[in-house]
Amino acid sequence: MQVAKGEEFVVSVTTSSDFYYPFKSGYLNKTLHNYEHSQIPVNGGVFVYSLTDFPNNTFGNSFYFRDVRFLPDLDSSETGLRGAFSDIFVTDGLDYNLGTIFQPAVAEQITHVRVYSDKNENGDHTVRIYRRDNQQLVFGPVNWNYGGDGRWIELDITSSNVRVNGGVEYVVAITTPPSQYFPISYGFFNSGRTNNRNISFPANAGVFTSNPSQFPTTFNGNGYLRDVRFVAD
Repeated sequence: MQVAKGEEFVVSVTTSSDFYYPFKSGYLNKTLHNYEHSQIPVNGGVFVYSLTDFPNNTFGNSFYFRDVRFLPDLDSSETGLRGAFSDIFVTDGLDYNLGTIFQPAVAEQITHVRVYSDKNENGDHTVRIYRRDNQQLVFGPVNWNYGGDGRWIELDITSSNVRVNGGVEYVVAITTPPSQYFPISYGFFNSGRTNNRNISFPANAGVFTSNPSQFPTTFNGNGYLRDVRFVAD
């Protein structure tokens, strides 16, 4: 699983049938660092008198010897869409091909297609990446079955060696599933956006068509939460 920098998480392990557990009082009376990529805050040992509830009680800065091993994400890849989104999922009873216009600043390899997935849109989706000026496919069509995640998910296309040119506009598009639900962030592209590195999005970058097999040409200021992950050449 992946976790985000700067957010707090809790790792918990229940006691066994003999009720014994490791414990050291006062061990977390100050912040505990591993001097690399993580830390445990003061009073970071938590418990609850239940095997199923979230542990949110503390006692005497105690530590219960629950920990994780992890690998920091230090690769050079970038994603495009950032910022706050309204988690709205709608359906109007139609099938769509929904896309996002993006422009790389430099030559890049697209390694993943990204989408915000919700429980309402389970099923098969079709993924495509087009060059916008001539509507030529540079990737796809590829089937992607997903749904029920409630978060950003990614489709690894590294092996397809999808390369795009700097200064050229492309469209990443994903169709709606049989349930016809899709994410929308109203007004997200009322103005242009950038990830402040190597990708930008013009105003009205959200595009769609009600024919799932066609290139999406109708545009507006809404965002349909389709994105890419890439590595600059």
